[in-house]
Amino acid sequence: MAVHLNLLLIGVLDALTEQQTNENEQLTPRKRTVEMFFRDLKDGVDLGEQWTLDRMAAHCNLGVTAFSKYCRELVNIGPMEYLNQCRLERAAQQLRTRPELSITEIAFANGFNSSQYFATRFSRHYKVSPSRFISESTNSGVKK
Repeated sequence: MAVHLNLLLIGVLDALTEQQTNENEQLTPRKRTVEMFFRDLKDGVDLGEQWTLDRMAAHCNLGVTAFSKYCRELVNIGPMEYLNQCRLERAAQQLRTRPELSITEIAFANGFNSSQYFATRFSRHYKVSPSRFISESTNSGVKK
């Protein structure tokens, strides 16, 4: 019985060592966790959530210092700046594609606490106000 059990375990070990993995071997498990969290943010998952630096780090089971370090390694900016960048990109997409929503609704849906703060951040990032962005998107769509 012991011989059969050993043969079974050896077979399982062989199968596991031969199995192809799609993981990036240069990423540590902690860094990979942060990368996956950022991928979810980029895809728009939980952008409306009221994230803080502490909450993002805790979500990844890391301390704030380690989380910030991995963030800078992966995206070359701080975590809160990356979060705001993702929120602004998602909001710009919605401003183009969801004309039935008001600017305020889009701001709140993407985690901004006020439409004024959203407009300020949006104007700084895109060099145009949200309302002008909508009109320019609409006008460019007519020309095509």
